[in-house]
Amino acid sequence: MQAIRGALRQARQGLSVFRDPGKGAFAAFAQLGAWALQLLACWALFAVNVTAVVPATPSNIGIFQLAVISVLTTGFGVGAADALAYGVILQAVEIATAVALGLPALVREGLTWSDMRLRALSAAPVRLSPRPGTETASS
Repeated sequence: MQAIRGALRQARQGLSVFRDPGKGAFAAFAQLGAWALQLLACWALFAVNVTAVVPATPSNIGIFQLAVISVLTTGFGVGAADALAYGVILQAVEIATAVALGLPALVREGLTWSDMRLRALSAAPVRLSPRPGTETASS
């Protein structure tokens, strides 16, 4: 019961800002702005998740640009060509950053390119069947 009283006391103290019309208006405007930012973030997240329905391509090339174009053209009035250019540059910067930061980390860990290739191949979910004419006797 003491915790509830303390919480109510803090809520009443926080609402005292509305006694001053200037501070109250600023507090209301700031809260509405925060809600607008949250709504914008939810909309952007929805737009990105909708593009996840499209089958992925290697490095999401094309899909990523489609997501950027759809968000920038519908939400911010940017032209499709400019949005595509931004998507290409943004993805290039992301890949360059990953390579620039990842390669020194791999070297520090003592991993070689062959090690990485073997790890990628062993983790691949795709199982390839043998080429026709090279099947073994057990198949």
